[in-house]
Amino acid sequence: MATSTCEGNKVWTTLFQSPGKYIQGADVITRLGEYLKPLAERWLVVGDKFVLNFAQSALEKSFQDAGLALEIAPFGGECSQNEIDRLRIVADKAQCGAVLGIGGGKTLDTAKALAHFMDVPVAIAPTIASTDAPCSALSVIYTDAGEFERYLMLPRNPNMVIVDTKNCRGRARASAGCRYRRCAGDLV
Repeated sequence: MATSTCEGNKVWTTLFQSPGKYIQGADVITRLGEYLKPLAERWLVVGDKFVLNFAQSALEKSFQDAGLALEIAPFGGECSQNEIDRLRIVADKAQCGAVLGIGGGKTLDTAKALAHFMDVPVAIAPTIASTDAPCSALSVIYTDAGEFERYLMLPRNPNMVIVDTKNCRGRARASAGCRYRRCAGDLV
């Protein structure tokens, strides 16, 4: 959505940028493969280790039911260039054509940056309702020691954001939709 309004000699422009799709609901993780199928057949799943402990079996079943292949790569803890490079090697070896990030902000930023450098689709499944990382076209890159290094401005937002309200800390039922609108508003 873009609008322009003329007022005297000034032209006001509004630009709206957002994820390609936003899906939210209870147990949507069990249908993740169905949602992701149009984007790619082979996925690298970058996940927080804690999240993978409770979500991996549901992810595997969902992908299997949809006829998709997945390679699980636990997140190393920092959204650093070294972590992005490590995950790219994993993705290349498994011939992945897309990236799914599941977890908190740094995991999601890593997945978005990785997909950007690979030039493949990215889907984001946040597990914390208190971050704008899922919807933004930005990754914050740190050093391996966790010190801020740079902002990576991405040319587009994630292809898809999927919020499972049963698995999202902070009870996303009410807040994720509001957070999405806030995130979208931040971009305007």
